[in-house]
Amino acid sequence: MAYGRTTNKKRGTSFRRRGSSTRRKSMYKRRPIPSRLASSRKGYTKSRALSSYISNVAESKLLACVQQDERQPFPIQTGAQATALSFNTGINPVFTSSVPIDGITVGPGTAFNQRTGNYVYFKKTHGVIRTEMNAEANLPPTQFRMIICKLRRQNSPEGVTSNWSTSGFLNSAGLPFGHETGGTNGLDLMSQPLNKRQWVIYKDTKFILQAYNDFPSTPGVTNIIYSHYPSCKEVSFNLPYYKKTYVNAGTNLPEDLAYRYIIVTYAHTLGRSGILADAHEQSFRGTTSYSDI
Repeated sequence: MAYGRTTNKKRGTSFRRRGSSTRRKSMYKRRPIPSRLASSRKGYTKSRALSSYISNVAESKLLACVQQDERQPFPIQTGAQATALSFNTGINPVFTSSVPIDGITVGPGTAFNQRTGNYVYFKKTHGVIRTEMNAEANLPPTQFRMIICKLRRQNSPEGVTSNWSTSGFLNSAGLPFGHETGGTNGLDLMSQPLNKRQWVIYKDTKFILQAYNDFPSTPGVTNIIYSHYPSCKEVSFNLPYYKKTYVNAGTNLPEDLAYRYIIVTYAHTLGRSGILADAHEQSFRGTTSYSDI
C-alpha cells in the first residue's frame, strides 16, 4: 500500500489522507507577476516562454550604455537643502538636468553590438551606480534616497506625458508633487510616499554616507573627523524589458517599447545644515542585453 493512501474495504474505494493535497499544492505556488504586467497573466506567461526559447537558440549581444564619471548633483531649489542627480535610459533627458545614458540605440550591422534585421528582443539593462563623498566637503553625514522607476503605460495616453520632477511623490492630501514643485524641501523628498498611481517603482532605498576626512577650514585648527558611516556605496540594478520590438531604420530606436527608466538620487544632510553642490559625486556603468530575432 502506498504511503498516504488506504482502502475502504466495505466500498472498495480509495481515498487520500487529509492534508496531503494541501501540502502538494503548496509546493507549486505561482510566481508573482511583475507590477508592469499585473493586468495580463497570459501575456506574462508568453513573454517568459519566448525569453526562455530565444536564450537557447539566439545569440545574446551586449550594448554599452554611455558611461558617466564623477557627475555632480544639481540643487533642488534655493533653500531646499537638498540636491539630486538623475540618469535615464534613452537619448533625451526626461526632465531638466536629467542625464540620458542611451543603452537602447541599436544600429544595423554584423558587429557584436549591432543588429541584423529590424526586429530585436530586448532583455534588460544592467547598471551600477557608485556614490562617493567629496573628501573636502565639511558637512555632517548625508542621507540619500535612490529611486528607480518607470511611467505606467496606462497613465501616459497619446499627447500626455507625466513628469517625474512634478509628480513623483504624494503629499499629505494625496496630491502629486515633485522636486521642482514650489516649497519642496529635503525632508519632503526623504519622507513622503511615492506616486505609484502614475509610476512603477522598481527600487526605493535609503542610505547614509559621509566624507572620510574632514579638512580643517582654518589653518592650524583641527576639526572633528566623523567616522560613523562609509564614504562610498555601489548600487547594482536590472531594468527589465523582455519584449520583442521593431527598431526604426532611421533612428535605430524601438517604436513599440516603453524603455524610459529613471534612476534618481536625492541627497539631504542630517541636521538641515545645508548641502554643497559638489559634496558628492556619482559614476555609472551599464550594458543592455538583447538578441536578434
